[in-house]
Amino acid sequence: TVAYFHIKNLIQRNVLKQTKKGKKIFIHSVDPSELAERLQESVGDFKSLIPQLESLSNIENEIPEIEILESGAALQKIYDEVTHMPAGSTWKVIEDRRGAEAELKLLDNNYWNDFVTLMTEKNIVTKAIFTKELLSDINKSITPKNYEILKKRKWNIRTISEEALPIKNLVVLYNNKLSFMFPEISMTITIKHPALFYVIYT
Repeated sequence: TVAYFHIKNLIQRNVLKQTKKGKKIFIHSVDPSELAERLQESVGDFKSLIPQLESLSNIENEIPEIEILESGAALQKIYDEVTHMPAGSTWKVIEDRRGAEAELKLLDNNYWNDFVTLMTEKNIVTKAIFTKELLSDINKSITPKNYEILKKRKWNIRTISEEALPIKNLVVLYNNKLSFMFPEISMTITIKHPALFYVIYT
């Protein structure tokens, strides 16, 4: 019975053939060249999937890099990395009024002037979710010169109320990184993980 089970299994896999003459059943092996061709096709199909499988494996096994920094320079480090992105790049920002007020006070006007100018020159697009309260007060928080430069930047803005925003202060997404920024206490928590970034960014 064990032998019969294996023979039946091989017939189902098209490795053996079964023919019937009268009341007799004959078992034959499949022509070796036909079997080799079929196996080659299967191997070819699998090989074509290897890059995608490797990519999925890398994503699942990738360990996130987490960096926690405390100082005003921590925020500046993130902004410097953003300005070094290739021209025409895009980054995302989620911010409320409280985060914006603390952020603008932490770094001086000269830095903001250089930052905004560079972002404009490199045509880096900012996709932002800002609270309505932030936008209503933004022109009071920065110098008229910086406000005029700010308006020249490329923006894609969605608005939401402070109450509806699930994330407080400031969050930015860029270069496979998700950064939680707390300007009031001069702290940043940055997580680098391509799969996580992709899920949130898209």
